[in-house]
Amino acid sequence: FATCSGLRHLEIRNGLGLAICGRRPVHLENLDFLCLHVETDRDIPIFHQLLIAAPNLRTLEIDIMAHGGLSSLVTGSALPLPSVTHLSIDAFIPNAIFELLGWFECPELTHFTFNALRTINDLQITKNFMLCFEQFLSRSRRPRLSSLSLKLFPHLEHDWRTEARRLGSEWLYPECARVFRRILNTLGSLETLRLWDVVLDEQLIHDMTLREGVGVKSSCVICPQVKNMAITCYWLRVRPQALFDMITSRSGPNGTLKSLYICLPSDYDSPEYSHIQELSRCIKEGLDLEVKSYSPPLN
Repeated sequence: FATCSGLRHLEIRNGLGLAICGRRPVHLENLDFLCLHVETDRDIPIFHQLLIAAPNLRTLEIDIMAHGGLSSLVTGSALPLPSVTHLSIDAFIPNAIFELLGWFECPELTHFTFNALRTINDLQITKNFMLCFEQFLSRSRRPRLSSLSLKLFPHLEHDWRTEARRLGSEWLYPECARVFRRILNTLGSLETLRLWDVVLDEQLIHDMTLREGVGVKSSCVICPQVKNMAITCYWLRVRPQALFDMITSRSGPNGTLKSLYICLPSDYDSPEYSHIQELSRCIKEGLDLEVKSYSPPLN
């Protein structure tokens, strides 16, 4: 790397170990795109060096499978990534994403993607992620995100409810929903919102519904500029009527919604069937709508 100062695009994927040999300092001022698969703990110091060496990096994609080691680098001071606009993280271990979010500072961020790579039926993990993400946005001085994609560690309803009753942690569901509403309320410039296994409640759907006499620029509406939305939810605590009202309010002449994908449990009273005529009108007015269902696993 010491001889690659002109490098603009670097991808190190599965099966390749990270190593920087020699004593010459690494300078990658022209590096614009970096994709790293951090598979083992010994790769983490090299990962750190690459980030420091690339002050003009704009796109950072991280697939982290390491089980530990980040905590040795996260010493309380943030790692500034002053030029990064697109950040994508895939993580197998929850602590890895918590530590990265507690470390990075991205004031110019416009696109954020997180993909969880395993199922963990523990809503405390979801709450911890939401709190870490909220703190990351605050540390980054609340960047003007235009795209947010979150695929959290799944918690299937039947497994979560059994575990929640055993641990007495049912209160975590509304807590997760409350924190997520608070996050979205600060992201008024979002145009793309994609959510998998994120805790949603009716208050959020209500706050995302455009009301008569309230324009899309109003501070009273959460994410008023969203054009593209996708929601896959294993457990939706939202009445079909509330979901329908949100869809139609945003796809009408006062809304900005252009495409919507929803995947709901098969036993959910889908708005696709209960409001077929109204949704057909939305489609005629230009909404690209797809509603799917899935069959939850048997208890």
